[in-house]
Amino acid sequence: MHEATLADCERVLGADHPTTRTVRDNYVAARTAESSRSSWWRRLFGIRRREH
Repeated sequence: MHEATLADCERVLGADHPTTRTVRDNYVAARTAESSRSSWWRRLFGIRRREH
């Protein structure tokens, strides 16, 4: 959701517009929180990432 909104803001408003910067910050925060939650669950249950 944030990714599509960010792409639209960059296209319509430009990369340096204040709204685009806010959307970008929210996108980064959401991705960081998602990563933190998933690593927390992996540590809790002893789940390791698969190596390719």
